[in-house]
Amino acid sequence: MAERIQIDPSKIPCPNFASGAYAFMRDALIADNNNPDITNHEEATNRLRSEWETENNARHAEYLAQVQADEELAAQRRREVEEIQQQREGEKRQREAETAKEAEKK
Repeated sequence: MAERIQIDPSKIPCPNFASGAYAFMRDALIADNNNPDITNHEEATNRLRSEWETENNARHAEYLAQVQADEELAAQRRREVEEIQQQREGEKRQREAETAKEAEKK
């Protein structure tokens, strides 16, 4: 079973990849020969932001599916409870009818 997503990912702000805290990541992207299209910090920042947004959007879609599944399960449980209550009410009416018949016989 997949790990539950506790917080709507769309509510999580994108990190500031242009900040000093991410300089090492930008430097690594610039230095990486597998990324020849990244030659400066602006391009590296854009790549980091784009990758983060792609991942965040995917997580948001998973979250929405999870919420929908939760709502469907809750609706199913409500229907089951209603069915049980209706069955019990029917059984109660049947017992009352039988009791009334017994009383009429006396």
